[in-house]
Amino acid sequence: MKYRWPDILPSLELLLCPPGSGVHTVHSNRQRKMLLQEKMYGGKKAEEEYKNLWTESLKKIPLSSRCLLLGICSDNGGGILRGANWGPLFIRQALLDSRDELPYFDLGDVRVVPHLLEDRYLNQASIKQIQIALYGENPLGANLPVSPLSITQKLVR
Repeated sequence: MKYRWPDILPSLELLLCPPGSGVHTVHSNRQRKMLLQEKMYGGKKAEEEYKNLWTESLKKIPLSSRCLLLGICSDNGGGILRGANWGPLFIRQALLDSRDELPYFDLGDVRVVPHLLEDRYLNQASIKQIQIALYGENPLGANLPVSPLSITQKLVR
């Protein structure tokens, strides 16, 4: 199936979130997330402003010849030690701190519900409830996946 970019963009905005925002932060590593976004988007701004700048950047994907960076902030299935979900945040920070101008386009992070792995392990009632939690009342959300691997598979397709 061939997709037109304007048709895909609204789904991308629901499936993804700004870089560093894939893990909902109440306290832990929130300061690192804010520092990353300040560095990426040129200074301190309100969270909504970062989101708007990120949304605008998505419109430039078809024009980019750079490789794409996609954060999947999940440590589900990673064993008993937690913390792999912070990998995308720290990788981005290392990329921004490097002296070299690296040619990549940052798509942002996949939305993550920490205890989920793949949609096929969920019943339809659970999927519907999680769709509302992730995507709100947006009608596009009713057809979108909810777990990190399923969201990533849809994005790649």
